[in-house]
Amino acid sequence: MPTADRKGNMPDETSARDLSPIAVIGVGCRFPGGIDGPEAYWRFLLDRGDATPDEADVMDPQQRLVLEVAWEAFEHAGIAPASLRGTGTGVFVGISAPEYGLLAGAHAGQPAWATGAALSIAANRLSYLLDLRGPSLSVDTACSSSLVATHLAVQALRVGQIELAIAGGVNVLFSTPIIMAFERAGGIAPDGRCKASDASADGMVRAEGCGMVILKRLADARRDGDRVLAVIRGIAVNCDGRSNGLVAPNPDAQKALLR
Repeated sequence: MPTADRKGNMPDETSARDLSPIAVIGVGCRFPGGIDGPEAYWRFLLDRGDATPDEADVMDPQQRLVLEVAWEAFEHAGIAPASLRGTGTGVFVGISAPEYGLLAGAHAGQPAWATGAALSIAANRLSYLLDLRGPSLSVDTACSSSLVATHLAVQALRVGQIELAIAGGVNVLFSTPIIMAFERAGGIAPDGRCKASDASADGMVRAEGCGMVILKRLADARRDGDRVLAVIRGIAVNCDGRSNGLVAPNPDAQKALLR
């Protein structure tokens, strides 16, 4: 039973857990360039590969991509998906592109369209498939959707709401007009290349793919003998507030977040 300090203040029961590190014990990903798993992605990074495709011959709907990659992530963690049935595993999916639903408007009114076009179902369908009873939510914060989804998963683990989580993001490009709109607004890099955190950065590059990670409190992962691939020791989110444009970054806000 917690006891009060000399001033009569009760200790925060979650304080010890709030800063506990989170282990990444499984990864699944599907990216352009034939990247079909974390090992291939790591080799791609080491080789300084370029995965900007001139044309995508085949595109899977985002919901299907989440199901496929999530299954692979659980297998990579040594967890049989069927073994999670009825557990409180949490699902957190970053997703912000509603393009598929717009293109499938010809099917509007049909039951399958109502769920197939909803971004919220990207997370819910995975929970339904595996019968997961924990929080299941899709997160749309534009470019930071997968980061915020991971943040929410980490917070849920730290406060003891869940024991296991899968988090990540998915994005598939279906609409040329949306890309054209970004380009006309001056938001697309002219050379089609990402230069994140570089002084030469001159715009974003819309990309597609799906990445998911299996998360567990580090202490629990070590107790259970899980393979620990990485450790999340700190995570935070904020908003840029007002800048020189709605979609423009605010350097002061970014610095405050990192601090």
